[in-house]
Amino acid sequence: NPQTVEGEYKRYADTHVSLGDTGGFEENILEKVTESASPTKGYLYGPYGYGKTSTSVSIWNTLSGNSVIAVPPFTMDSFSSVMRAAYGWISFSLEAEAPGYVEPLVDIRERYLREEIRAVAEEKQDEHELPAVVLVGVVADLEASGELDLSIDSDTVIDFFDECTDLVTEAGFDGLVVIADEFQQYFKSADNRKEAEADFRQFVMDLQSGANIANEYGFFIAMPEQTKGRLDTEAEDVLNRLQNDNLTLNLRNVYDKDFPKDLWNRYADRFGFDDRKYDVISEFALDASGQICSRQDLSNGPRTVMDIFRIALRQYTASEETFTPLDLAEAFHKGEVRYQGSSTKIQTAIGDALDHS
Repeated sequence: NPQTVEGEYKRYADTHVSLGDTGGFEENILEKVTESASPTKGYLYGPYGYGKTSTSVSIWNTLSGNSVIAVPPFTMDSFSSVMRAAYGWISFSLEAEAPGYVEPLVDIRERYLREEIRAVAEEKQDEHELPAVVLVGVVADLEASGELDLSIDSDTVIDFFDECTDLVTEAGFDGLVVIADEFQQYFKSADNRKEAEADFRQFVMDLQSGANIANEYGFFIAMPEQTKGRLDTEAEDVLNRLQNDNLTLNLRNVYDKDFPKDLWNRYADRFGFDDRKYDVISEFALDASGQICSRQDLSNGPRTVMDIFRIALRQYTASEETFTPLDLAEAFHKGEVRYQGSSTKIQTAIGDALDHS
C-alpha cells in the first residue's frame, strides 16, 4: 500500500548520497517542472547495479519535498500500469494534503475506466457471443482483480494526466511527475512490440508538442543500458524527443574510481563518524575498491561498493579490526562480494597467486 511504499522509499532516500551529476539533475528536473512552459520529460540509464532505482527514488524524494506530487518509481509494463500507479499515489497524496480533491480524482478515474471497459466489451462481444452490456461486468471484475490489463492507448493516457495535473495544481501543488522504472518491461510485456513502440512514440510526441497536456506535468523513465541501446537503433526519434529538455543522465559517468572514497566520506560526514572513518575501512582498501568498481568486467559498480561497505562494517562491528586490501582480496576470493556476471578474473588471479606462493 502507499503508506508502506512511502516509508520504505523514505528510508531508502535517507541513505542515498547524490554524487557527481545526480544532485544537479534533480534540481534541474524540479526547475523544469515548476517553471517550464511545456511538459517536462527525460530519462536516466545505466548498467545493472549502477543505482537506477536508488537515483529515481532520490528524484522522487526531492520533488515530493518541494510541493510536487511525484509518483515513486514503479515497474512500467503497460500504459495501464502507469495510470494505475499514478491514480493510487495521487489519491494517497490528496487524502493527506487536500482531501476535498479526492472525490473529483475518483470521478476522473472512473470515467476513463468505464470508457475502456466498454470498449473492451464491445470488441469481445462477437468472440464470446454475448452482448456488450453483459461483458461489461465481466471485464470490470477482471480488471479490478488484476487479471486483465486494459489496452490503453497513448491518447487516453495523455488526456488522463492532463485532467489529473489540472486537479493537483488546483489543489495547491506545483506539478505532477510520474517516475517509471524498469522501462524494459514495457516492451517485454507487450503482445506486439511494434504496436507498443508506436504507442510510446505517440505518447512522447504528444508530450513534446504539449498541445493536449498541462505544462506542470513531468514524465521520467529509468532503463538499462541495453534498452537505451536498442532504442538508439530502432527508435532514435523517440530518444531525441525525450532528450529535448536536456534531462538525461548516464549513470556510468557518475561512478568512477573515486566513487567509493567520495561516498564513504559523505557517509562519515552525514552520520558523524568522520574521526573514525579510516578505522573501519582503510584508504588503501577504498582506493582498491575504486579501481575494481570502475570496471564493469570486474564488478557491478556501486552495488559492488555497497557490498564491500557491508562486509567492512560487519568486520569492524564484530572485532573493531580495520578492513584492508588483504581483507578485500579475501572477500572476493571467498565469493562474499556479489557479482551479476560470468567473470571470475579476481578469484582466478588470487587463486593463481596463492598456488605459486
